[in-house]
Amino acid sequence: MLCKRSVMPWERESGRFFDLLQAGDESAKKVWEKYLEDLAVLVTDLRMVFDCDIILGGYVGGYLKKYIMDLNKKVVKLDPFDNDTTYLQTCRYEREASAVGIAMRFIEKYFDMLL
Repeated sequence: MLCKRSVMPWERESGRFFDLLQAGDESAKKVWEKYLEDLAVLVTDLRMVFDCDIILGGYVGGYLKKYIMDLNKKVVKLDPFDNDTTYLQTCRYEREASAVGIAMRFIEKYFDMLL
């Protein structure tokens, strides 16, 4: 099980994986299904161990909003204790979240100086 974007071959080479997926490319669909299955296992394991909310972020997290229902269905099938996936969310910032995060530190310092 490997849940990172490098398992999507077209993404590594050209950044086109999600374009191909949306266009209905069968190879991309197959890779994406496997990715979602692995991610569902990971989410279920994390939930079982930590019993906490899970936010899916990173590069692929920006694309997951469209596919969250598919992921939810896979998670529910794996979790014998819970059929509610409201603990599972996609990230708010779909692109460059780390840049926003670091910028907030400087903005907060600036506002602190004003007060």
